[in-house]
Amino acid sequence: MTPLDQRTKRFIRNLKATRIISALLAVEQLIYGLFLIQPGTPVRAQYFLSAFLISFLCLISLVISKPKETISGLGYPFFEMLPLALGMFIALNRMFANKGILLNIPTLYLAFIYGGAVFFLLDYVQSGILYGTFTIASIVMVNSHALLANNVPFRTDFVINNGIAWTVSALNYRYYRQEQKHISLIEEQNQQLRMLSEQDTLTGLLNRRKIDSIISELLQNKQGGSAVSALILFDLDHFKLVNDTFGHQRGDLLLKEISALVKDQLLEDESLARWGGEEFLILTKRDGGTLAETLRENIENHVFEQVGKITASFGVSPVRPDDSEVKIFRQVDKALYRAKEMGRNRVELFRNS
Repeated sequence: MTPLDQRTKRFIRNLKATRIISALLAVEQLIYGLFLIQPGTPVRAQYFLSAFLISFLCLISLVISKPKETISGLGYPFFEMLPLALGMFIALNRMFANKGILLNIPTLYLAFIYGGAVFFLLDYVQSGILYGTFTIASIVMVNSHALLANNVPFRTDFVINNGIAWTVSALNYRYYRQEQKHISLIEEQNQQLRMLSEQDTLTGLLNRRKIDSIISELLQNKQGGSAVSALILFDLDHFKLVNDTFGHQRGDLLLKEISALVKDQLLEDESLARWGGEEFLILTKRDGGTLAETLRENIENHVFEQVGKITASFGVSPVRPDDSEVKIFRQVDKALYRAKEMGRNRVELFRNS
C-alpha cells in the first residue's frame, strides 16, 4: 500500500475534526434555537440557519473519506478552511446580532479563532488568508455598528486576537510538519531494516529467512495448492571453479547476473530467493518441470562476461496443502541431489522411491 503524503494525512485529520466539531455545533445551535430563543425572532432564525449550514458541512465530511488523489488543486485546501471560516462567521454575526451594547469581544468569537487554530491544521497561507479576511470583516462590521462601548478598542483587539490566533495556527502547523517528518524518517528507517532482513545483500533477491516465512504462511493458510504448485531449487555447476579461476569478486558478479537472468523469466507473483551460496529457490504456480527446463536452457545458452558459459542443475518438488515445510524441502533437495548425481545440467522431478 502506498504511503500517504503529508498533505493527504493533514486533510484526513481535518476531516475528522470537521465531523466531530460540526456535529456538536449543529446540535448546540439547534438546541439554542428550539429552547432558549424566543420564537419568531430573527436571532432564532439565525440559530436554525447556522444549524442547517453546519449539518450540511458535517454531511459533506462524511461523504468524503479521503482525497481521491494527491492534493494539487484548490478544492481540498478550500474545504479544509471552510469549517473554521463558517464557525468564525457565525460567531461574528452572532456578536453583532445582539441588540445590546457591546462591551467586549464575546467568548464565542474568541473560542472559534483560538480553538480553530488548534483543532484544524492549516498551512501558513491558508491560515493567513482566513485570519486576515476575518480581521478585515470584523473591523468592517464594527464600523457599521453604533452600539459600542466607547472605552473598548475593538479594532485593535480584532487585529491582536486574530494575529495571535494565526501565530498559534502557524506554530501548530509547524509542530505537525516536524512530527510528520520525524514519523516519515522512522518509517523510512523501518522500511530499510525490513529490506535488510528480507533481502540478500549481494543479489537483492529474497533471502532464505523471507522465503521460508512465505512458504510457512502459505502452508499454514492451506493455500499452497492454489497459490504455489511447485518449489524449484537450482545450483550452479562447478561454481567453486569460477571462484578459483577468476576470483571471488567475479564469482559475486556472476551470482548477480544469474539472479537478473532468472528473475527476468519469472512472473510478478512468483518468488525467487538466494537460498545460500550458489543455490537459488523459486516458488511458482506454473508447471515446475517446464519452467525449470526453460531456465536451465537460458542459463546454458547465455554467455557470461569473462566467465563464458556455465550450467545449472535443478530439482523440482510439487507443493500440496497437506505438505509440511520439512517434507517439501526434503523432496526438492533430493531432486536436486539426483540431478547432480545424474551428471548435472539437468532437471529432476521428485519421485517417491
